[in-house]
Amino acid sequence: MSEPADQRACSREEAGQCLGPSFDTLHAAHIAAIRAVRPIERILVWGRDPAKTARFAAEHGAEATRTPAEATRQAAVVVTLTPSTDPYLGLRDVRPGTLVAAVGSDAPAKRELHDDLLAAATLITDVTHQCAAVGELHHRPKTPVKAELGEIVLGTKTGREHADDLVVFDSTGTAVQDVAAAQALYTAAMKNGAGHPLPLWE
Repeated sequence: MSEPADQRACSREEAGQCLGPSFDTLHAAHIAAIRAVRPIERILVWGRDPAKTARFAAEHGAEATRTPAEATRQAAVVVTLTPSTDPYLGLRDVRPGTLVAAVGSDAPAKRELHDDLLAAATLITDVTHQCAAVGELHHRPKTPVKAELGEIVLGTKTGREHADDLVVFDSTGTAVQDVAAAQALYTAAMKNGAGHPLPLWE
């Protein structure tokens, strides 16, 4: 998962509030990842089911909101992680300086961001050609891409340059990150004698 890297590279260092739309184990993992690299003081969550949203908020020390905009207009870091096919987040819904990590769009029909938000933002991708096929970039293909996240992490390109830059990170997921995470977990498990070996074939 690239969230810790994109938070360090693209969000403001003093970012203290975040919104994570919707809710399940994956959403909880994103909250934990952001807390690991930014001093988040307040978490606002929104989901289409108010009862589930309230339960998730209570379990994770967050505040439930009635609409996405109610939360995003207060947040320095926004994580969109829904299966939406209709954009619900626009330029008027975010403040200058916000990082929007658009994670939900990972298929051609999925879309969370309106055109005006992409047009106004500095766009960072995880893998540009993949984002052009299935990410937010797919719906506005002429949007200029400033850099891929890996280039920013390596220092070959810059991401955020000013505190009031609006940054969108188009994250569609990359297999190499999954493999790297699995390798790290395997190595740690072997070192600590954790887990149980399972035969993959006879």
